[in-house]
Amino acid sequence: MSSKMEMMIKIINEEREVIEKRISREIPDLKEFESKGFRRAFGEIETAVLESRKRISEEILERYMEEMSKKKSGREKKKRKDTE
Repeated sequence: MSSKMEMMIKIINEEREVIEKRISREIPDLKEFESKGFRRAFGEIETAVLESRKRISEEILERYMEEMSKKKSGREKKKRKDTE
């Protein structure tokens, strides 16, 4: 049986709104370290960590930028209404 690694990133803006992303992935446990050998099992963990970090970082950044874009669009629409 494998162990489970979980990563979470949380962004909290000035309005205290939260954007959160969580990701989980299986990694080798102690028995797999013993059966596969240290180098191979460690390599699997290292790969899982690096790939997961890259994926979660890209996804949270994309969500954050989408939220920022929505807010900017809303502010621009309000500003145009106020000047009309």
